[in-house]
Amino acid sequence: MIINNIPTIESSLTGEVSKVKNEQESTYGDAFGDMLSNTLDTLNDSINAANEGTESFLSGETENVHEVMLKMQDAHIQFQLITEVRNKMVEVYQEISRMQI
Repeated sequence: MIINNIPTIESSLTGEVSKVKNEQESTYGDAFGDMLSNTLDTLNDSINAANEGTESFLSGETENVHEVMLKMQDAHIQFQLITEVRNKMVEVYQEISRMQI
């Protein structure tokens, strides 16, 4: 039985495990960042559509009040959702920062 090879196998496995952990962390971080960025882009598009609808209604280009109100309500609901997600994230951060190590 060869016992001398155990430290080299252990060190090579430790390197592989840390490499896999780093890849997973970067993948999850990128996925979350992309999701957050896409959500903010969607909110921005919704707000811009509501503003354009309001401007076109005020200038007399369209007479459909219902469509303008729906766009405004959609933007408002999306904004409330993003605000609540932000509040929850701040709350979680504060809770983690209060943890004792």
